Amino acid sequence: LGCRVLYTARGPKPGAVGTFVPLDRLLAEADIVSLHVPLTAATERMIGAEALARMKPGAILINGARGPIVQERALLDALESGRLRAAGLDVFDVEPLPPDSPLRGHPRILALPQTLTLAYESKSGPETSCGFAPGPDEKPHLCRRRCGSSHKKDSRTVKTSTGNF
Repeated sequence: LGCRVLYTARGPKPGAVGTFVPLDRLLAEADIVSLHVPLTAATERMIGAEALARMKPGAILINGARGPIVQERALLDALESGRLRAAGLDVFDVEPLPPDSPLRGHPRILALPQTLTLAYESKSGPETSCGFAPGPDEKPHLCRRRCGSSHKKDSRTVKTSTGNF
């Protein structure tokens, strides 16, 4: 595809795909920044107004790590100002995402529930099932919240494939 892959870490990773660069350089040069870091004291709120201002104009931010790594208000400001083109989020500060969240329905945000842990094959046992069944021929929905569920028991309102939740 002709993409140049950059990555950052505490240090270069032998055998890693791409070129190791410091975070500031990665933010300045990358068209798409995809976050995959654990939530620690060092990574909490690491992507805030200052980091977003250092990103390449028109870049896309994807957070597939943990919600508190990105300062949501700063992200909204960067999107609304046009600094960033878009964001893809499957993790949020507050989960489930409140119905009145400004992230929900924002035209520059693709917001999806984190579905990796919802794969039927990734879980087993009744303790992980919230009992939500999307359709008569489908397996039960498995909830990462060990479900104190606010899920509606109507398959028309919870559709992970379309991003509605």
